[in-house]
Amino acid sequence: INKELSGVVRRSEISPVMLDFGKVVEQREFIFMDGEPVKASEAYIDLYSKAKHCIFIIDNYISIKTLRHLCKVNPRIKIMIFSDNLGNYLHYSDYIDFQKECPGLKIQFIKTEGRVHDRFIVLDYETLDERVYHAGASEKDAGKKLTMIAMLDDKIIKNALHVVIEDLKRNRKLWQD
Repeated sequence: INKELSGVVRRSEISPVMLDFGKVVEQREFIFMDGEPVKASEAYIDLYSKAKHCIFIIDNYISIKTLRHLCKVNPRIKIMIFSDNLGNYLHYSDYIDFQKECPGLKIQFIKTEGRVHDRFIVLDYETLDERVYHAGASEKDAGKKLTMIAMLDDKIIKNALHVVIEDLKRNRKLWQD
């Protein structure tokens, strides 16, 4: 009898599986191979759609592609982009055109003043739903070469990034309206 019961699954072993059954599991990492820019764009759009309160993007190489990824975000979401706009890939006139196509979205652009090298996405900053991602490439380049986006869970890293964000918030605007 013992031999026959060895393959039987007990109710206590199934209950954790059943509790998780049907739960949506948020993707924590994304990897994009060379030649997958559409897959990368879909990932950014998906990430941004999960925001409930705000989206902070830290990326010194923003482009119109960054704005396109934000176009479907709920207009109530606060959006801040921290960037020195190196390479001048995004022009103020691009943003004005973007506002005509996505009139409800208002984006605040703040300079990084040369303080940031890597790219980060913070969803729902300083809320219980906060999620922080590190992006290997700028949105404009994601999917052109091997790169990834990974969620950061370490509290020390998050706290350090909070200090930087609070400093960046005091910087000059990228464009003066």
